[in-house]
Amino acid sequence: RLAQLLARLRGIISVAAYEYESETGERKQVAHYSYPVIELPDRAALMLYNLARGHVLIQGRTQISKQDLPLLIEVALSSAPQDRVQAFELLLKDDKPITARRLEKELNYSRDSAYRTMKTLDILQLATLSQMQEKGVTENFVTIKPDLEWFQSEEFQKLRSQKPWKLEDYAQSR
Repeated sequence: RLAQLLARLRGIISVAAYEYESETGERKQVAHYSYPVIELPDRAALMLYNLARGHVLIQGRTQISKQDLPLLIEVALSSAPQDRVQAFELLLKDDKPITARRLEKELNYSRDSAYRTMKTLDILQLATLSQMQEKGVTENFVTIKPDLEWFQSEEFQKLRSQKPWKLEDYAQSR
């Protein structure tokens, strides 16, 4: 699951944004997104597995266990573009859809950056981008993809809250 998440978070998308003047003289902005390049999760899984094996050896153990997962989670989430990780983590906070307005407020994004991040999450299959009408105003929002709902689970949240050992801890254990 973690390798699949990491592969999507690290996917490559090119965004071409430009501004033009319409026939009525109104200035409009348009963005085009390239087809995503998402690496197969096999390579990420192998790297995370090797990291877990090294972690086990350093601790003098012979088997990988759940106690190795917080380190892998930390590495996976810290090796992806932070705007995507921050927006994805906001999706994990609760079961509510994340609106562009919420991204602007909680992550200090501009309106354009919020929408671009939401569109990126949609293209990378991390979230579903939708629109809703409320009081005559159209609002964009994203919801987590169903195959990634485990990351909202109590089990994942518990693993995520456990911090991996610090370097000093490894030095003391020897």
